[in-house]
Parts: sequence; C-alpha cells; structure tokens
Amino acid sequence: MNFASPIRRLYAWIIDAGLLLLAVFITAPISNGLLFSKDAAFADIAIFVVYFLIPTALRGKTIGKWVAGISVVDAEGKIPGPVAIPREIVGKFVSYAVLGIGFIWIIFDKKNQSWHDKIAGTYVIEDEPKSKPSFLRKIIQSKENKN
Repeated sequence: MNFASPIRRLYAWIIDAGLLLLAVFITAPISNGLLFSKDAAFADIAIFVVYFLIPTALRGKTIGKWVAGISVVDAEGKIPGPVAIPREIVGKFVSYAVLGIGFIWIIFDKKNQSWHDKIAGTYVIEDEPKSKPSFLRKIIQSKENKN
C-alpha cells in the first residue's frame, strides 16, 4: 500500500471543510439561527454521518478524498464497510478531545495514520492514477517529492 501523505490528506480535508462551509452559508439564512444550536444537534450529527462516514464506508472516500486521489481502506486494502463506522466515530471523538493531537499524529506515524485510523483499523492510501493528474494534484505531488 502506498500511504497518503499528510499534505494530501490535509488537501482532501480542506476541500471537504470548504464544501461543508458552503452548505452552511447556503442554509444559514433559512435556518433561523438553529444551524449549530442545541435544537439542531441531531441535524448536525446527521450531516457529519451523511457527508463523512457513509461515503467512506461505502466508497472509501469523500468528495475531498476523491479530488485528492486518496481512499480509506482496511488492512486487506478493501473499502472498510459499515463495520468501521462506530470505530471511526469513537476515534474522531478521541482525536478531537485531546486538542487534535490524534490528527497531528499523522505527521509522526510511519503509515501516516491518525488515531481514528488506528482505532478503526483503516489506512488512507493513494489511488492508482486513471488519467493525467489535475493541476492541483501536480502541485501537491511536487511538494510531496521535495520532502
């Protein structure tokens, strides 16, 4: 397995965060201030599950990971499936709960795994290229090659 670099993972996360922020800006005017309130907690969790966990379990990637050319796989190199979702949720919570150290861990880990990857038994790998790299992917690859 060719493990995805921290830079490529960050690139995917920035795309995903940007798409979610865009959704917030579009829906905020019609939410009457309820978007991140106690009353909307269930909806916020549902958005997280629908955007991050279900696509990862079914396809091994979010939109950001697709653009960055990376996928989440299990130890056998297969898409993790629904079994990994509860472990992924617990792992992300633990990573956030300790001031994000679980995410920063990617930089120091030999397989570029964060704590939630370790808890879920997953890896983030580079996809096999199917076509010429996009302009942004070329920039990221050149940065990775310098390291």
